[in-house]
Amino acid sequence: MRQQRPHPQDIKEANQIAAAAYFTACRRIIGARYDTRRASSLPEADALAAAMGADRTMIYAVTPDGLTVAVTDRNRALLPSLAP
Repeated sequence: MRQQRPHPQDIKEANQIAAAAYFTACRRIIGARYDTRRASSLPEADALAAAMGADRTMIYAVTPDGLTVAVTDRNRALLPSLAP
């Protein structure tokens, strides 16, 4: 079976994650209240997410321009440095 090519948007998001200024781990507490913690690297954000309860914690990359990109398993797999 032929391997599928990654979607251009997934590649764009992976490149934005690689160039992120910092990362945030965010978990909804109650209603519209969130526990948001800042990390300087993706492994540090992964550790924060694990401490917060990884099953329901989202990790976002924040680019130097202020754009936020959700970090997913799909866009992590596109660059070797982002693989879990």
